[in-house]
Amino acid sequence: MPSLMERFHPNPAYAFQIMRIVSEGADPFECWRIAARLDTLDDWQREWTTAGDRWLERAQAAAARGDHYTARTHAYQAHFFFRQAEFFLHENSPAKLEIFRRARASFQLAGRYFDPPLEPVQIPYERTHLPGYFFPARGAARERRPVVVFLGGADSIMEEMALLGGPAFSEAGLHCLVLDGPGQGAPLRFENLYTRPDYEVVYGAALDYLATRPECDTDRAGVVGISMGGYYGARGALDPRAKAAVVWSALYDVGEGLYDYFPPIRDTLRYITGSRSQEEARERLSAYTLAPVIERIRCPTLVVHGAADHLVPESEARRIYDGLTCEKALRIWPDGQHVSLDYYPEATEAINEWLLRHLAR
Repeated sequence: MPSLMERFHPNPAYAFQIMRIVSEGADPFECWRIAARLDTLDDWQREWTTAGDRWLERAQAAAARGDHYTARTHAYQAHFFFRQAEFFLHENSPAKLEIFRRARASFQLAGRYFDPPLEPVQIPYERTHLPGYFFPARGAARERRPVVVFLGGADSIMEEMALLGGPAFSEAGLHCLVLDGPGQGAPLRFENLYTRPDYEVVYGAALDYLATRPECDTDRAGVVGISMGGYYGARGALDPRAKAAVVWSALYDVGEGLYDYFPPIRDTLRYITGSRSQEEARERLSAYTLAPVIERIRCPTLVVHGAADHLVPESEARRIYDGLTCEKALRIWPDGQHVSLDYYPEATEAINEWLLRHLAR
């Protein structure tokens, strides 16, 4: 019997990417139809781009005739397919940038018909701004509520974080901010703003912004980081304003636990660190470790992981859990994939329960 991933595509890298967007809401049948035509990376870029163009054209036509439901749902699909098309392009080429623009435009077209409509924001950061989306607590948009900053991983963009966390945290009664940080999304692609090991600086900038919004109670602020964001989120937990943290796919040492363990991601890590070679990337990643700081984390921290994670070993979760000296909990799904995406409802339930327990009091 084929494994869960093999049912999506025989190429494991392709399979996980397809499984990833299906878990977020992409039409599985359209994905399977496209997957049947994928052999090479040229196929990958062409087929997903063609699908994205087709769905975006339908969404725009629906918007023009006032069919908001179709405009939203079709623009969503276009976003997924454009995001796939640019995924394996690891240089800021004109082709990559144009596909990225279409992916973002598709999501924002869908966002016009959210309830409430999607709210793009700009977060002051050093000499520039980081783009983000703010999701108010459902039914309490103007109420002063706890707030969560949701940080993505090595190849995440804020639209993916919006899909994974915006509704989940909002429905739980929490305000939520997602963003493109250094090494992600638009800052990486258009400003060559590469990632950094001290991601507590990025989380701090997000909290500084949220403190300007009267509906956000930054005395009850949480941080959630997913995938490589598990490392970023743990660094964010160093900020004394963080009152709860969730490491969603644990990563204690990015060099050892990701670069060394999962070679297919090495070119992505080279790209996001701004390195000219794999050797330079690995050297830079030596600074991306929790070893010197983990005992400084004081807020209650939940570690979530899938034991069948093919990108990051379960041992990384246990290294974080064992190293924490604060209130802590560990949740591992024995057959869970990377970021427990095959247990998403259970994972978000555990995460929300933890956040509400520590932020609502």
